[in-house]
Amino acid sequence: MQREPRHYTIVFIPDDQRRTFTLKVPARIVGTLVTLLAVFVIGVGVLMFRAGTIALQLQLVQYLKVENKRLREDNLRLDEIRGKVEGLERMNGYFERLFAAGGAADTQRRERRAGQEPAAIAGLPQDTDVLAEGPAAAAPAGESRSARQQYAERVLLSVPFIHPVQGWITRTYSAEAPTPSGVHRGVDFTAAEGTPIRATAPGIVDDVAHDEYLGKMLVLRHNSGFVTRYGHCSQILVAKGEHVERGQTVATVGSTGRSSAPHLHYEVLKNGRQLNPLQYVVD
Repeated sequence: MQREPRHYTIVFIPDDQRRTFTLKVPARIVGTLVTLLAVFVIGVGVLMFRAGTIALQLQLVQYLKVENKRLREDNLRLDEIRGKVEGLERMNGYFERLFAAGGAADTQRRERRAGQEPAAIAGLPQDTDVLAEGPAAAAPAGESRSARQQYAERVLLSVPFIHPVQGWITRTYSAEAPTPSGVHRGVDFTAAEGTPIRATAPGIVDDVAHDEYLGKMLVLRHNSGFVTRYGHCSQILVAKGEHVERGQTVATVGSTGRSSAPHLHYEVLKNGRQLNPLQYVVD
């Protein structure tokens, strides 16, 4: 039986024919080196194979990140579109109520001429009959609807139908049904001091005053008999007699007058009569 060698001899022969020399390496060291080399080669192969898989996984992760970002942006756009559609639906309903009010106003005028008690106008509060004095009453029978529509469109331009400030409603209008805290002829919006206050309809600055209760107060006069008031302002940014557009920043939220915290007290009047501002808001 042939025995395994104990050593391996490596012979070194120089090119210049100088004396050769040998090197004896124990067999177990040679076996260890061969084993390590084999493990190294196998490891490199496995690593190269796995590197391709890892690279694909990294690419997939990056793609998923991009896709998630795109989906979040799409969701934001959908929420924005949904809000706009809801606003358009509310606006459409508001138009319908205005036109319906115009037809009901004609009926009321006919009933008054006949000496009857006029019926209520469906769809609008009785203190907000904005079409009752329109030119439709004087229009010929065949043109009354067209005249009424044109008048409704003109009136809509003067209706204060947007929120005056971005904030939370902390107290509502309570002139008809007083709350435990008393009659309140406007709506209070809580917001941080300095928050912009917007004109809710185009009009003219009717007054800039300091009221004992409302503090710094701005009064805007609009067409069709509408007036809006903005109280507890910290700053008034417009002057008396100045024309303002719907959505224009006219003041900032404050806590002037009898106020315990920054907020806006907002009122709407029609022909001198106090109304509930929230009956007009559609945005």
